Amino acid sequence: MPEQTQTGIEDVMVNEFEAPVNFNRPEIEEKPHEECGVVVVIARDEGNVAKYLYEGLYGVKNRGHDALGALAYGKHGFVGVKGLGEIEVVLPEGAGPIYEKAPNATIAIGHVRYSTVSKENSVRDQEAILPWQDEAKEFAGSMNGNVINALDIARAYGISPEDCPSDAVAILRTIHKRALELEDPIAAIKEIAPQLKGAYCIAIAYGNKVIGFRDPHGIRPFSIGRTLDGGLMLASETKALDLAGAEYIRDIKPGEIVEIDQADPLLEIKSHWLDVPKLLKFCGLEVAYLMDPESRLSGYRVADLRYRLGQALAEEFKIENPEEYIVVGVPDSGIFAAKGFADALGIPYRQLIVKNEDQDTHKRSFLASTQEERQQISEDKLYIYEDEVIGKKIITIDDSVVRGNVLAGLNRRLREAGAQEIRNYTPFPMILHGCHQGVASKTEDLLTFGRTFDEMVAYVSSPDHLGYISQNRYVATLSPLIGGLCMGCIDGDYPVPLPVAAARQTE
Repeated sequence: MPEQTQTGIEDVMVNEFEAPVNFNRPEIEEKPHEECGVVVVIARDEGNVAKYLYEGLYGVKNRGHDALGALAYGKHGFVGVKGLGEIEVVLPEGAGPIYEKAPNATIAIGHVRYSTVSKENSVRDQEAILPWQDEAKEFAGSMNGNVINALDIARAYGISPEDCPSDAVAILRTIHKRALELEDPIAAIKEIAPQLKGAYCIAIAYGNKVIGFRDPHGIRPFSIGRTLDGGLMLASETKALDLAGAEYIRDIKPGEIVEIDQADPLLEIKSHWLDVPKLLKFCGLEVAYLMDPESRLSGYRVADLRYRLGQALAEEFKIENPEEYIVVGVPDSGIFAAKGFADALGIPYRQLIVKNEDQDTHKRSFLASTQEERQQISEDKLYIYEDEVIGKKIITIDDSVVRGNVLAGLNRRLREAGAQEIRNYTPFPMILHGCHQGVASKTEDLLTFGRTFDEMVAYVSSPDHLGYISQNRYVATLSPLIGGLCMGCIDGDYPVPLPVAAARQTE
């Protein structure tokens, strides 16, 4: 009998909470994905902003491989480059194309994202590429997250849903329209943002101003840094600041609106606040999986936080004769937790699983037409040093278990390679619920959906042990360091509740 997860679950029941994926997204691939990353820069010196923007976008490329937009504010307004694909595809020559469009620019804004519509809708997909800009090219905006009532709000302000290929475009169009009417973008944001239901970090470049604001729960990351020429950069992750040579200043706080005016010779950060209750509920999955390990939260490297989670995971499970085992991290985001786990128990760590450099590791398994094809794509991404597995007792540590396809393939291949025993542990609790707050996951796609624990074990090719860190231990490990966490995908308690009826209407 396989080892029971310490969450104490006997049967995984069908969950009544059915969360939507952003707009018309097809079925997800093995891991959940954060939908996008944003960067906006206001530089002091002409000629620097294109370089800063490009390097910043490279620093958030982990948050989106399917589309990119980069705009700079020149004498003809916001101009730049947009295209489908990752940064190396859209900007193969680096910052050059951005600079050529607006060589004297000092303000620029960019965005990376995963697709939110199906491949059959490629025209609509192109229309959804951010930053969105108005016809006068004086306003440009990007968003990271998901807002479930975006179309309703747009309609209320007289904007047609036909002009809104995504929730982000709906919100940006609405803010732009209201800012023109009020002649004040901050007033427009203060009026509209409290009505938004969801998770969001929004960056806006409006004429000579840069504005960034974050939802009242701070669900997604959003940071501020000082560029080498004394300007400022706002970015979804601090790695973007690092690559651009910017010095991290602080995070934008939940419910905060930051305003930077180019007319201010000091480029000071001016703070405004949404008139709503504010309580930090940062996404727990960001730490375990979504964020780049070199980024920081509350001063801590994400890699270090994952290492600590690995140590905490080791406290959760008792392993007899640990000297008989080797610990293996599943690339990439499982590696640091695996090292923490191994160090805590004094077990040797070996990197016996690596990314297959001969394969397209960004190939989308959700686009495959059959389960067998999706499974093959997942397996092709990883290479196992099979000759070092023979006769070994293997402990694998992956960042999370979502669908279970990668784990099933790894376990089967480890058995075929001659592993004597296989234990699977994960430093993220058992995922039971889909997410409507900016992560592409649906309840019915989860490994846990409608399966007992024994059925889950069988689905992932019957390891000898399968274990998850408990929610209590996960929160106790991280909250003292980075503050409050949203664990809605575990316990269904979301900062922004979604009625079942509303979820079904948007699927």
